Amino acid sequence: MDVETALREIDEANSKHVGSETYERQREEYEQTLREVNRIGDAETVEELTKWICAFIRDEEERPSIGRVDKQASDRLEAAGYDVPLESHLDPA
Repeated sequence: MDVETALREIDEANSKHVGSETYERQREEYEQTLREVNRIGDAETVEELTKWICAFIRDEEERPSIGRVDKQASDRLEAAGYDVPLESHLDPA
Protein backbone atom coordinates (compact mmCIF):
# COMPACT_ATOMS: atom_id res chain seq x y z
CA MET A 1 0.00 0.00 0.00
CA ASP A 2 1.34 3.44 -0.85
CA VAL A 3 1.33 6.25 1.68
CA GLU A 4 -1.35 8.30 -0.08
CA THR A 5 -3.78 5.34 -0.06
CA ALA A 6 -2.93 4.67 3.59
CA LEU A 7 -3.71 8.27 4.51
CA ARG A 8 -7.04 8.14 2.68
CA GLU A 9 -8.02 5.03 4.66
CA ILE A 10 -7.03 6.67 7.94
CA ASP A 11 -8.87 9.86 6.94
CA GLU A 12 -12.01 7.83 6.25
CA ALA A 13 -11.84 5.97 9.57
CA ASN A 14 -11.18 9.22 11.42
CA SER A 15 -14.06 11.00 9.70
CA LYS A 16 -16.47 8.17 10.44
CA HIS A 17 -15.50 7.44 14.06
CA VAL A 18 -13.81 10.53 15.54
CA GLY A 19 -14.19 13.71 13.51
CA SER A 20 -11.85 16.31 12.16
CA GLU A 21 -11.27 18.46 15.24
CA THR A 22 -7.52 18.67 15.96
CA TYR A 23 -6.83 16.05 13.28
CA GLU A 24 -4.64 18.07 10.91
CA ARG A 25 -1.53 18.08 13.12
CA GLN A 26 -1.90 14.40 14.01
CA ARG A 27 -2.43 13.52 10.34
CA GLU A 28 0.89 15.19 9.50
CA GLU A 29 2.59 13.05 12.15
CA TYR A 30 0.92 9.90 10.81
CA GLU A 31 2.10 10.80 7.32
CA GLN A 32 5.66 11.29 8.54
CA THR A 33 5.60 7.88 10.24
CA LEU A 34 4.05 6.13 7.22
CA ARG A 35 6.69 7.65 4.93
CA GLU A 36 9.43 6.47 7.30
CA VAL A 37 7.94 2.95 7.38
CA ASN A 38 7.85 2.96 3.58
CA ARG A 39 11.46 4.20 3.41
CA ILE A 40 12.77 1.56 5.82
CA GLY A 41 10.42 -1.30 5.00
CA ASP A 42 7.89 -2.00 2.31
CA ALA A 43 4.32 -1.42 1.17
CA GLU A 44 3.09 -4.44 3.11
CA THR A 45 4.36 -2.99 6.39
CA VAL A 46 2.68 0.33 5.55
CA GLU A 47 -0.56 -1.58 4.97
CA GLU A 48 -0.28 -3.48 8.26
CA LEU A 49 0.31 -0.27 10.20
CA THR A 50 -2.59 1.43 8.42
CA LYS A 51 -4.93 -1.43 9.30
CA TRP A 52 -3.83 -1.18 12.95
CA ILE A 53 -4.44 2.59 13.04
CA CYS A 54 -7.88 2.23 11.42
CA ALA A 55 -8.87 -0.60 13.77
CA PHE A 56 -7.74 1.45 16.78
CA ILE A 57 -9.82 4.41 15.60
CA ARG A 58 -12.84 2.21 14.97
CA ASP A 59 -12.60 0.25 18.22
CA GLU A 60 -11.58 3.06 20.58
CA GLU A 61 -13.37 5.92 18.81
CA GLU A 62 -10.24 8.01 19.24
CA ARG A 63 -6.97 8.36 17.38
CA PRO A 64 -3.86 6.59 18.68
CA SER A 65 -1.12 8.89 19.92
CA ILE A 66 1.84 9.34 17.62
CA GLY A 67 3.98 7.60 20.27
CA ARG A 68 1.82 4.48 20.04
CA VAL A 69 1.86 4.64 16.23
CA ASP A 70 5.65 5.01 16.16
CA LYS A 71 6.02 2.04 18.54
CA GLN A 72 3.72 -0.08 16.38
CA ALA A 73 5.67 1.00 13.30
CA SER A 74 8.99 0.05 14.88
CA ASP A 75 7.66 -3.29 16.14
CA ARG A 76 6.15 -4.18 12.76
CA LEU A 77 9.31 -3.25 10.88
CA GLU A 78 11.44 -5.35 13.18
CA ALA A 79 8.97 -8.28 12.96
CA ALA A 80 9.26 -8.07 9.16
CA GLY A 81 13.06 -8.29 9.43
CA TYR A 82 13.95 -4.64 8.94
CA ASP A 83 16.42 -2.78 11.14
CA VAL A 84 15.22 0.63 12.30
CA PRO A 85 18.19 2.99 11.85
CA LEU A 86 19.39 4.96 14.86
CA GLU A 87 18.71 8.26 13.06
CA SER A 88 15.06 7.34 12.52
CA HIS A 89 12.43 8.90 14.76
CA LEU A 90 11.04 5.35 15.01
CA ASP A 91 14.14 4.09 16.82
CA PRO A 92 12.89 3.00 20.28
CA ALA A 93 16.25 3.69 21.95
